[in-house]
This record gives sequence, structure tokens and C-alpha cells, in this order.
Amino acid sequence: MYIRPELRAGAAFISLWDPTNPLIRRAGRVVPALWPAPYIQGVRTQQVKNSDIRATIYSPENPRGAVLWIHGGGLLMGHPRQDVKHLKETAAEVGVTVIAPHYRYAPENPYPAALDDVHSAHHWLLTHAEDLGISPDRIVIGGQSAGGGLAAALCQRLLDEGGIQPAGQWLFCPMLDDRAASTDRNPIWDADSNAQAWRYYTNGNPDAPYAVPGRRAELAGLPPAWLYAGSSELFYDEIVDYAERLKSAGVPTQCEVVDGGVHAFELWAPHTAVAKRLLMSSRAWLQSTLDALH
Repeated sequence: MYIRPELRAGAAFISLWDPTNPLIRRAGRVVPALWPAPYIQGVRTQQVKNSDIRATIYSPENPRGAVLWIHGGGLLMGHPRQDVKHLKETAAEVGVTVIAPHYRYAPENPYPAALDDVHSAHHWLLTHAEDLGISPDRIVIGGQSAGGGLAAALCQRLLDEGGIQPAGQWLFCPMLDDRAASTDRNPIWDADSNAQAWRYYTNGNPDAPYAVPGRRAELAGLPPAWLYAGSSELFYDEIVDYAERLKSAGVPTQCEVVDGGVHAFELWAPHTAVAKRLLMSSRAWLQSTLDALH
């Protein structure tokens, strides 16, 4: 299995973590909250906490849209703060307000807890769009890894519910399917960890509506999608398959494959040239998607 040289050391270190270990999960819920936030001129940060939502909002001047961003962590851990650099840079470069909500974790809170939480966050965003200076039809739903899977599931649920639909889905190495077949691609997140995480989350019922977005057969009508997969990650096959099924269903879809990329490398190796190229491309898609709206 080929891994890009600039990612090998980081991948080897992160692979030592076992996310099914309760101590690792606890650390994975606390440590990311301590990550430093870069200062980016023109981006304001505020906290929202009420009965509907607990989130951080990154706002540029005169936003042209919004992104509801869902963090990763295998459905077991993680924190919105872990993506702060990416989110503030996106707010500044694309001119979007970014809302990064908290959500409940498995195994303590199995499906549908996390999906309900991000659904509530989306509802809050719709009802407060005018206060934030954005149009409700200019909201993109995005996320990374487990957050990307929750973003895909949320788009499916919103489609079935009707009403104002997201302008796009922005999915970074999304965790889409509990039936992962690429058992030989295991840096960062291996097949055993993946299977255990899905068992914790689905609580023995993976066929529940929206629990596993990759299991949904009908994808027509979903919003335009951008996805990426590393060629050397466990989720490669399911991401590429989902992208192809979106295209076949008539959904405008852009799927990028990073040769030698491992899972979520843009999060823990943002300084590398390959991560910078990926982030630039992803933001270009986000900008063009918003540009295409009236």
C-alpha cells in the first residue's frame, strides 16, 4: 500500500490510537478542545448555547452563504474545535459563515442522537439565517469522516422531509457505510475500529432510516456534492461508490481521489503541499456552488 512520504510518520503515530478504548475516546473528546485558533483578520468568532444548539460560529464580513460543518471522530469522539483552522480559513477565503455544532457520541448515545443534534442545528440555522445575514437557500452541509457521513445522512433526511434544501454537500473522506470492504487499507482507522464504531452507533439496527447513509438506495434529488477519498484509506471504496451512485442518480458530483492519501490527512497534516492543494480545490468547489445560485 502506497502512502505519500510526507504523511507516513503522522499516519504511523495516529494509528497507535485505539478509538474503541474508553480512555482514548475520553482523550479524543477533550484534547481537540484545546487546539489553538489562528487569528484571521475579518473573521469573528461567537458561541451559541441554548436548548436547540451548542455551536461555534465563524463569521466574515458580508457573508455570501453558510456552511453547517460537522466534525469527525468515528461517531465516538472529536470536537468542533479540531477543525478551527480549516473553518476560519474557509470563512475568510470563500466568504461564508461557518457553524460548527456539538453533537452527542456513541456508545453512550447511539443513533439517532447525533443525527438529531445536527438536524436541530440545521433548523436553528434556517430560523436564524436572517440574523446571520444569509439566505436560507445558500446553506451547504459539510463534514469530515464521521461528520461527513452525518452530513450525507442529514441531506437524505432533509430531502425526505421537504422544505428548503441545502445548496450542497461538502464531504471530506466521509464515513458512509458499515459494510467497508477495503480491509487492506487501514492506516489511521482500521476495519476492526470501523466495525466496532458502527455497532456502537447503530445499536444493532444499521437498516434504520439515515443510520448508515451508504445503505440508501435512492439518491436522486440530493444536493450537489463534493467528496474526496485517499487512495490508501479504509473508506476509499465506499466513497467512490457513493459518488458514482450520486452521479448515476443525476446529482452533480465532484469526487477527488488523493493518490497515497490516508484518512483525514488534511486535518493532521495541513502544512503539507498535498493538503493545501486539496483544501484549495474543495474551497473552489464551495465558491463555484454558491456562485451558481441566483
